[in-house]
Amino acid sequence: MIDIAAAICKKELKIRFGSKRVLLPMLFSIGIPMLVFIPRLLEAFSQTEPESEYIRFMFFLIIPAMVTTLVGINSFISEIRWKTINHLLVAPISESEIFLGKSMACIIAGLATEVILSGLVLLSLDSVDISIILLLFAIGPLSVILTTFIFIIGTSRFPTIAEGGGVILMPVGGLSIIFMIFFLLFGILQMRIIVVYSILALIITILVCVAYFGARRWFNGEILVLSI
Repeated sequence: MIDIAAAICKKELKIRFGSKRVLLPMLFSIGIPMLVFIPRLLEAFSQTEPESEYIRFMFFLIIPAMVTTLVGINSFISEIRWKTINHLLVAPISESEIFLGKSMACIIAGLATEVILSGLVLLSLDSVDISIILLLFAIGPLSVILTTFIFIIGTSRFPTIAEGGGVILMPVGGLSIIFMIFFLLFGILQMRIIVVYSILALIITILVCVAYFGARRWFNGEILVLSI
């Protein structure tokens, strides 16, 4: 099963990033926000004021989530719209393999963005503390995975709405939940940011598990075939 899922993932990434017709609009959609966000993100990481903690947290999660969502739109919604997912669903492969392959493609794209951003951040800092490590290598990747599964839940549960583009709001809702939990913990624990990030990472891990089972349950080939 892993081999087939990996093959689907590889094909998805090749289609999304190997074609100029798909890649250029995606780079345009991502490039402009990144030109705005990244300088502000690096500036926030170099500061110690409480306000900078909010800025670095939001910007670091928003950029990879944008990439993950854009890949998801092409991997799920566009295939529903153009009915190409029908050929995959009726092929002699299981829904689990399709689910894992497409999920991995979205997650890898988001994690690759995380790696680039983390590299830029680490290179721009003179010293790195544990809170930054937790944000870069725990909360960031977990948020990408959570965003992916929430997107799949929305696409699978409401394919008609997904075709109209409304499901894009679901990852935004997922990030909003993470932001609210962070602001709540930060307000309660004040500047104990290491404790805040540790608790938040645990909460997001639980949310990822719940979202995974929800996404796996709702990724139903029969519903998707009938919807197109």
